[in-house]
Amino acid sequence: MLNCYVFFLDPLMVGKVSAILENLNESIFIHKIMDARQLLDLPDQKKELILTDYSCFQELEDANVDIDLFGKVLLIDEVDSEVDGNLVYINRSQILMAIATHIQDYIDEHHFEVEYVSFKVDKLALDQHNPCDLFAKKADETFAVILKKDLMVSSAVIEKIKANKIDKLYVKKADYPLMMDFINSHRDVEDILRHKVEVNAVEAMHNFVSELGFDPKIISMTKSLHEGVKKRYTDKYMKKLLERFRNLEGSYLYNHSFLTSVIALGAADHYSWMNYENKEKIYLGSIMHDLGFKNKDNAIKDSMTLGSLKKLSISEQEDILGHSTRFATFLKEVKDVHPDVVRMVELHHAVDNKNAYPRKISPIEANLVFCLFILSHEFSVGLYKINFNESKIPMLLNQLSERFNHGNYRKLIPSFRRSVEETFINKAA
Repeated sequence: MLNCYVFFLDPLMVGKVSAILENLNESIFIHKIMDARQLLDLPDQKKELILTDYSCFQELEDANVDIDLFGKVLLIDEVDSEVDGNLVYINRSQILMAIATHIQDYIDEHHFEVEYVSFKVDKLALDQHNPCDLFAKKADETFAVILKKDLMVSSAVIEKIKANKIDKLYVKKADYPLMMDFINSHRDVEDILRHKVEVNAVEAMHNFVSELGFDPKIISMTKSLHEGVKKRYTDKYMKKLLERFRNLEGSYLYNHSFLTSVIALGAADHYSWMNYENKEKIYLGSIMHDLGFKNKDNAIKDSMTLGSLKKLSISEQEDILGHSTRFATFLKEVKDVHPDVVRMVELHHAVDNKNAYPRKISPIEANLVFCLFILSHEFSVGLYKINFNESKIPMLLNQLSERFNHGNYRKLIPSFRRSVEETFINKAA
């Protein structure tokens, strides 16, 4: 368990930094600090990471908190980014990537092992027998069994848990795949369509891409395209699809899809053929390419190799390997949806020779619009794999250039690379 102490006077910063930490690694335990004196007399093994700003940093000094005893102190403010011993200065404009990079490096260096993995109480399947013991985290950060294996879970049991202000349960790491397979096998797909998330999820994602370095005009373009699509496509099924995408806000599926569209639209000005119609195709292909998942949580696994996918449960394999054709089949029946959009949905995993599914795409099918979508999709996937570490972006671009050094991809790569460098590397410099 990695103890991270979040200390800001501004509640918005507390929420923002906490949200970043929650999505980084399951081994992170977040402590929201209200008073610097809370950091006095901590056991040495808990003196790990502090995230704060200048004003609160002064309070730490006034309270005689010895920051040299902590593993790292991330000071987030209007400062030049640099490292001075265990003190890391982070400019607010680079908060997401910088936090992800420094904390992941710290985790890698200290080899934190996750013993328990959490999931939301609301995911429990009603009127079913639990496949394994479920735990609650106690105030002293130890874990206690709260629901034993094979116990029948009723609505009364869930309400009793919630009455104790418990919204997360834990399973042992070894049991997590079994528990998730159990949950998903008893979950109605309609639950996903009806699932509601935080009202501010979209705005949070838009702020996220702004912090990455994208021009706010690109974010405005995505909003404009979405509204235009809603007005143009009156088909009832299409409306349901757009609603489903919005209902997935806050998930990896939504974030990855939205980020793909932003990357592609950010490169649009570098290509003379990128008119409004092609921008709309790119946007639709981006937001819809993963909507074929029955379980949205499987989206993060779809970039695994075919060999690794075979190690998953049968239900996971079926969902992942079938998501593109499953959805493309429905999309072909929707009025006025361009074949280019259907192709993006059906064949976005058909470009890797060894791991292509449902089949390998032929060169004649890969027109310029499709190729730009694929480059943006693969770059989006790559950003997650490198934990948004900007120092690794040149390596990521080199890998893309080597993989796609053929056909129409070769025509797009130089300008695509220039667009990415303008957004990330030149801005960071």
